[in-house]
Amino acid sequence: VLGRDVFSAAGAEDRFDNAQAQPLLCAASLAQWQGLRDCVPAPTLIAGYSIGELAAHAIAGSFDAATCLALAAQRARLMDSASPADAGLQAVLGLERHVLQPLCDLHGAHVAIANGQDHFIVGGTHASLQRLADAARAQGADIR
Repeated sequence: VLGRDVFSAAGAEDRFDNAQAQPLLCAASLAQWQGLRDCVPAPTLIAGYSIGELAAHAIAGSFDAATCLALAAQRARLMDSASPADAGLQAVLGLERHVLQPLCDLHGAHVAIANGQDHFIVGGTHASLQRLADAARAQGADIR
């Protein structure tokens, strides 16, 4: 039943909200694996990043798909309860940390994830993220 609920949410307008998106991402990963597993050699290692770690565990057999989706939903609820209503994340590409960090400090944003030398996910209020985006673009950054 949980699986059907998750898949029916894929077309919902709120599908990008944590409560919908996180279980949907796990469901998509599990479905992709179901389609591939008989066509590829058995993996030696299965890994995931962020919410993908749950899907990786389910694919590896640590727990079943229903548990994966339930954990993803619980993770989303906990994340949402830990964040202010006006908070968000955005990607900043093209600036190194020594350039980005002072902009974050100035505009009240915080580096949440470093994905590379010039690829970061920053968090903050929507207003602080907008100010940071404007300042970072002026320095040549790509904001997503």
